[in-house]
Amino acid sequence: MLEKLKDMPSGIDGLRAVGKLSKEDYDEVMEPLLAGARREDRRLRFLYQLGPDFGNRTATTVVTS
Repeated sequence: MLEKLKDMPSGIDGLRAVGKLSKEDYDEVMEPLLAGARREDRRLRFLYQLGPDFGNRTATTVVTS
């Protein structure tokens, strides 16, 4: 699952990956974050934290336009 990190400094978005990630995690958490940055025409300053029980350890690439 993806969790939004709270108490991030202004202008920085953060997510934590916990357990196994699914397409729904991406659709419900990551995509709105990316879409908001696109809509606001801002650069995305981003922290992605892998929790100790993160299960997906393969490399993936996400390409957005």
